[in-house]
Parts: sequence; structure tokens; C-alpha cells
Amino acid sequence: MDIYYKYFDRNQELDSLTKDNYLDDKFADYSFQKIHQSYLRRLNVNEYDLQTKTLIRNNILKMMNDKNISKYRVYTDLSLNPGNVNDYLANGNSKKVSMDVVKKIYNYCRNYR
Repeated sequence: MDIYYKYFDRNQELDSLTKDNYLDDKFADYSFQKIHQSYLRRLNVNEYDLQTKTLIRNNILKMMNDKNISKYRVYTDLSLNPGNVNDYLANGNSKKVSMDVVKKIYNYCRNYR
């Protein structure tokens, strides 16, 4: 029960937290920093997803090049929308595909023989 109250009190402080007072000694507790990072992650989930998809795209393109996999092979074998997959892989438009689709493409390329 004590942990819940400790978390609840710190969660209320997140609204008043800024970059200036984040470095204050009052917020030096590691568990609070973890809570704050989780809060920021949830607040900016779309931005983090776009960054993650971009990093995964780089790995996918490397695997596709190494294993000689075409984009056509990827979207036909996985039954994906060709326009969105091509835009993601060729142009890096991460907004066109969901995280689930990116994971499917990554796992397909990783396990391709």
C-alpha cells in the first residue's frame, strides 16, 4: 500500500515538472526518473513510434540488401498494401505503416531463407 501512495504523490508532481526543476535535488530519486520517463513516453507516443519505425527500417533495408529480398516479395508474401509498404521502405514515410506492420516486415526479413 505504501508503494501506491508513493507513486500517486509523485505522479501528481509530473504536471508541474519542467526541464528547469527536473534537475533539482528534489527529483534525484531514480524511481521518480523512471516514472517521469514513462510519463513522457506516453505523452509523446507517436513521436517515439516514428523514431522506432525509422530505426527498424534501416535494419530491414540492410537485411533486404543482404538477403536479396525485393519489396514486391515482402508485400505479396505478407499480403500488405503495396503503396504504403513501398512508401515506407523507399521513402522512409513511417506514418504510412503501423508498428504491427513494421514488426511483420522485420520478422519476415529476419527469417527469410
